[in-house]
Amino acid sequence: MTVQTEDVIAITENVLKTMLNFEVAAIDAAPLEGTGEQLASQIAINGAWKGTVTVESTLGLAREMAGGMLGLESNDVTEVDLNDALAEITNMVGGNIKSLLTSPSYLSLPTMASTTTTESSTADAKVLVQKTFICRDELLRITLHEQ
Repeated sequence: MTVQTEDVIAITENVLKTMLNFEVAAIDAAPLEGTGEQLASQIAINGAWKGTVTVESTLGLAREMAGGMLGLESNDVTEVDLNDALAEITNMVGGNIKSLLTSPSYLSLPTMASTTTTESSTADAKVLVQKTFICRDELLRITLHEQ
């Protein structure tokens, strides 16, 4: 089965609503570049289908997500908290995407990466879906690459 943009939108909305009670809205492509500091996390899917799911977030939204997960004020979260929160969002989005793919499929552990690293690690991969969202006046982008 091929994952569609509508699937990624529904999964992202569901994950952020369920985990954090955050509302998100899919928007037309908007670059995260130039929006300030960003974080990125990536997870691989291997098996009958091979690819990666990348979640990129502005630093502001990553702080909000970490604070929401840990019950902290967004200004009180540490770098470790930021990384853990974005990795968990990546794991949840990736796991939901994996469930739509042909079995057997296996999910790796999420890894943190700079946006430059994610671009170089997926340079030879085909972009199947890339969708940008707005959440709490900050940007989030989900990209699904097929290897």
